[in-house]
Amino acid sequence: MECNGTSLMEYISGLQVNLIYASHRQLPPNWKYANYIPECNKIYYIRSGEGMIKIGNKELPLLPGWLYFLPAGTLQSASCTNSQTITKYWCHFYSNIVFRNLFFSFKIPYSIKIESDNEVDECFERLVFSTKMDAARLLNRKIDLLRIISYFIDHVPVEKDDYVLTHPLDNLNEVVNYINRNLSSEMNIDQLSKIAHLHPTYFCRLFKSYLGEPPMHYVYKKRLEKAQNLLCYSSKSIKEIADLTGFNDINHLSKSFNKNFGISPGRYRKEAILMNLKN
Repeated sequence: MECNGTSLMEYISGLQVNLIYASHRQLPPNWKYANYIPECNKIYYIRSGEGMIKIGNKELPLLPGWLYFLPAGTLQSASCTNSQTITKYWCHFYSNIVFRNLFFSFKIPYSIKIESDNEVDECFERLVFSTKMDAARLLNRKIDLLRIISYFIDHVPVEKDDYVLTHPLDNLNEVVNYINRNLSSEMNIDQLSKIAHLHPTYFCRLFKSYLGEPPMHYVYKKRLEKAQNLLCYSSKSIKEIADLTGFNDINHLSKSFNKNFGISPGRYRKEAILMNLKN
């Protein structure tokens, strides 16, 4: 199928985010992690100290006053340097678009220098230090996260509107959007490959090549993410959450949570509530 392509603006126009956690922390001199592939997106805002970070095959210094965007599904390593401590704001979040593809296709750098007069500090302060937790605050936290992402996109040194995402990634993005909109429904490879207008075998190979995992594993992961979000931020019953996420029954959802997180959905909800109260 011929595709006219998708501009960066079109790609992110339907962006939705779910904040998992945000914090302000001083890291010890021995802080490091290596060859880690996160399932969520991460943003670091370095306030003091220095280190190194590697995203894919790109190695960057961690420097004060710089903002770093680490897309889900990318191989990452990081550490402090010269026995220094690092102080940083950071947040983890899920999104309905694949930022890994966005950075690759539009050649977007993973870091930017923050201007002296900016809203990023204020957004992170509200994300981390606000103690009030009600419906309005949950919405404002999402808005603050979107503002940080918007600041990053607005300041990356590329001619954003001149870049075009073309087939086959355009078709894969259509599949990803379909998955996120229909997590409560049954899905299979034949159905998803038809949406991408690709042969099932080629579709599976292409999907894994760009997203780092097979299509149905991605669906399963997104169902778990949605269940996590509903447990944390809704009052829906566990049965309702099982139905809304495509697990269809409590037993299936419970087995999945115990397998992936080592606790039941009910316990996960209780621990999430306690964590929100502390932060």
